[in-house]
Amino acid sequence: MRHAAKRMVEVGFLCLLAGCGGLAETIEFAGNALDARDRNARVAALSNTGFAGMPDSGSVAYNGHASLVFGPPDAEVALLADARMTADFSGGQVDGRIDNFFGGTGISDVQSYTGALTFDGLIGVRRPNSFDADIAGRISGGGTTILLDGAFLGDFRGTGGRAVVAMTTNALEATVNAVDTPVRVRLIAER
Repeated sequence: MRHAAKRMVEVGFLCLLAGCGGLAETIEFAGNALDARDRNARVAALSNTGFAGMPDSGSVAYNGHASLVFGPPDAEVALLADARMTADFSGGQVDGRIDNFFGGTGISDVQSYTGALTFDGLIGVRRPNSFDADIAGRISGGGTTILLDGAFLGDFRGTGGRAVVAMTTNALEATVNAVDTPVRVRLIAER
């Protein structure tokens, strides 16, 4: 109960900071940001799944969030999104989707972005407890269009691959409004 009360106070405080921005979008962003923070902490506490502890059969669905950051350091745009991934341990493959993006340069300019990023790849290319995937897609919102295509590397975390963490690599090709721009995507999801 204390955790829920603390979360309501945090969300309320963030809403006050939002000023005249879209209140509904700001409330949703603040709530999702707090959920993402909690998931980050849970998954960060897990070590990589041991090689011998990796599942070798069945399929597992992971749900979580992804973050996407782009732009110059003094005006970075940070977006949050829903993330889903399926690991087919029998076939040694992963696939997933990242969508429902929203965010902005600050808490007062939160807006939704349409489109999705999808990825698919193989388990165990680098190590038995990792996956290598290709990620691509298009998202747009607030007059910005992001096209992305590149590599997405992930690790299974916890006992039996309880969670996953994945990040884009430096080989990522991304444009923001047709201009080559550094873009970083990070996914964290749990069973």
